[in-house]
Amino acid sequence: MNLAPDCLRINGKRVIIELDPPPIPFRGFDYRASFEGSDEHAPAGYGATMREAAEDLKSWDDLTLEIAP
Repeated sequence: MNLAPDCLRINGKRVIIELDPPPIPFRGFDYRASFEGSDEHAPAGYGATMREAAEDLKSWDDLTLEIAP
C-alpha cells in the first residue's frame, strides 16, 4: 500500500512509499521509497520515517555516474 501522497514527486517522478519493517530490532529500514513503475533492481530509499526514505531515494536519483569509454 502506498503511504505517500499523490503529489509527492522527485525530479518529476511519482514516489511510492511502503511500510515493510524487517524482522530485526533496528528501525532504520522500516520505510521503503521507490519510483512508480520501477523494478526490484532500481535504486530505492530506506529510513525510519517516510521522510527519511524519500530523502534517501532523492540522494540516489541525484547521483550521476559517468562511465569512461
